[in-house]
Amino acid sequence: MMSKADLERFACCAWKLRNDSLHGKQITRVDNMVENTMEMLAVFKSCEERSKLPPFSPQVHWLKPRVNTLLLNYDGAMGREQGSRGLGGCCRDHDRNFICGFASFGPSGLDVLGTKLVAVREGLLMMGYMGFTRFTIGLDSQEAVSILKDGLDWWSNIGNVVEDVRRLMVDREVAGVFYQHWKGNGVAHSLAQHGLRGYNYSKVIPGEKKLNEETKVWQEGKPNELIYKLGT
Repeated sequence: MMSKADLERFACCAWKLRNDSLHGKQITRVDNMVENTMEMLAVFKSCEERSKLPPFSPQVHWLKPRVNTLLLNYDGAMGREQGSRGLGGCCRDHDRNFICGFASFGPSGLDVLGTKLVAVREGLLMMGYMGFTRFTIGLDSQEAVSILKDGLDWWSNIGNVVEDVRRLMVDREVAGVFYQHWKGNGVAHSLAQHGLRGYNYSKVIPGEKKLNEETKVWQEGKPNELIYKLGT
């Protein structure tokens, strides 16, 4: 049995059809008017039910590389004090295994795009230091991906960084560059935060090395703070 509210909606729909018929000077059969009104009511009730459902928010996961392929994710972090910057990156395989990662201070004064590109350069240096080639790169900046894939010329203060990255990509035989949504880039973001905070480089962590005076590299061993993020 229809509720009083449904009957009211039904009446409103029927009245609308009646007005459309009169003003349009169209003669509508009664049975057609009823059928059309019932269809409108069904659509209305369907929309009403959908509006009661919780909003759909798809969960974004880290995008896996192909089997027997490594994926390197990067990120940059922006500090509030004196233009400080942090860089971070993480290399994983198809099974999410942590292969290596880095954290570093970044050059001050760069914008978000420039900081991310410097992080890419630092990560490529790490991969060369580890002897890895033919891996893919995942970035949470569509603009950075376009720069590296499309070969655009840049005459700003990041032009030299872009050229360095392109050269290193050729040297490392990078297999591809793609966009990774920031929600799936949490590990690289955490490492960039380590670099921003001036992570305690004197702390002994199994497998840790130094790429240079400012860049910490983890191999096999990893910061405890990353363990829960590696599953995302």
